[in-house]
Amino acid sequence: MRNGNSEKVDMGSLIFKLRELSVQSHKYQAKRDRRTQRHNFRDFLHAVEDGEGPDQSIKLGNGEVLELDTWVKKRHYDAICQILGSGMNRHLMENSLVRQILGFGSPCPPSTDTLGAKAAKTERQYLNHVNFKARCVSRGKSRDQRMANLSEF
Repeated sequence: MRNGNSEKVDMGSLIFKLRELSVQSHKYQAKRDRRTQRHNFRDFLHAVEDGEGPDQSIKLGNGEVLELDTWVKKRHYDAICQILGSGMNRHLMENSLVRQILGFGSPCPPSTDTLGAKAAKTERQYLNHVNFKARCVSRGKSRDQRMANLSEF
């Protein structure tokens, strides 16, 4: 393996340094940052030792699969995940810029199944709400009748 200066890189020292960085822990670093550093350098170490890149696939809700088979794609995905947080799946399905960065095509049109499921859910919630209100009114009336019957005695 050669770097930009055409100097030969010693694989033994590289593996040693990666192994060192994968277990390194400094008190001045935040716990989360230390965990991220150890995780990243462990991945790099395994890739250098085994001679292969990352192999990760992420399934999206609309049936698509994102293959992270290069370090560049994995790094882009990790950076976007860190920025977007929990909204990553939604962006992967709908956001054309995020899809372009990760090598996907244009967003697929939303399927009618998901729209129907959302409509069915709101309809079901509405029916539950109406039934709950009817039960409350009915219980109130029966409670009033019992109290009236008890007061007659």
